[in-house]
Formats: sequence, C-alpha cells, structure tokens
Amino acid sequence: MEKTTVQQNLIKLVMCGLLAAMTVVIGTVCKLYFTFGSIRITFENLTVLLSGILFGPVAGGLVGACADLITCVTSSQPSINPLITLGAASVGFFAGLMSRLFKNARGILRLLPCVFIPHVIGNLIIKNIALYLMGFHPYSLLLRIPTYLGIAVFECLLLYFIVKNKEIRKLSNYQL
Repeated sequence: MEKTTVQQNLIKLVMCGLLAAMTVVIGTVCKLYFTFGSIRITFENLTVLLSGILFGPVAGGLVGACADLITCVTSSQPSINPLITLGAASVGFFAGLMSRLFKNARGILRLLPCVFIPHVIGNLIIKNIALYLMGFHPYSLLLRIPTYLGIAVFECLLLYFIVKNKEIRKLSNYQL
C-alpha cells in the first residue's frame, strides 16, 4: 500500500520530534565536561545529523534549533544565545544539504561530508565565535578542534550502522 503525502509528512514530523527529544536527553544526560569550560564531549549532534541526513536540510536545521532552545529553557543556562542556536541549527541543515549534494556517493563516503562539514561549520566556526564573544579564551577554543573531530569520527561510524537499517531507510527513502 502506497503512503499518501499526508502520511509521509506526519511520519517525518513525528520522527523529527522524537529526534529533537532524543537530542535534549542525550545532551543533558550523556556529557562530559573538562577543566576548560568550552570543551564538552557529547553525542547530542548524532540525532541532529540523522534528522538532516534522513529528512533534509530544513528538518535538520529545525531539529537542531528546537533541541537547543528546549535545552536552554530546561537547563540552568542563564539565557538563550542566538549564535549557539544558529550553530546547532547549522549542524542539522548542513548534514541535510551534504546528504543531498553527495547522494551519488555510497557507503561511508556519503556520510563523511554529512558529518564533518556540519561539525566544522556549526561547532568549530559558529559556536566558537559565540563562545569567544561570551569571553572564553581562544586557547580553550582551539582545544575544541581535536575534540569535535574525534566526536565526528565516532558519530560517522554510529550513523553508518544506523542508516544501514532497512526500517530506518524506509522512513525517508534514504539510500546508503
């Protein structure tokens, strides 16, 4: 039985809501802070990247922005920082954009630009500018480079196994 457009949009909306909720939970529960305040190891971007890869740049950007805003409201952060939110949204947006641009690549080669380019743009450029404007020392921001590259490698491997699942691919017609 062929799914109607309404059914496909409803599935996409529900999945994006679930991925945003998972991002908030992962970002709140599964994180490690180091002595430098700008260094944090977390895999909350995994679900934002997945939403962009499966459902496109707009959905990925919205999942990243919504998850960041919900995290700000529900945590002890003093206020919402629009640049940090923009960085979170750009991770999902560029994951979706790279997924579309590299749709002819197969396997892990399709996922590499979908993970590394969003991390560089969202986490290493936009969020570093925001943290610098917040008063973090430039040397501590430089330490974010190897941290996020390591996180990106791990997330790329996890995403590879996630999108290999037939049921996940059925949700979005994604081809690995």
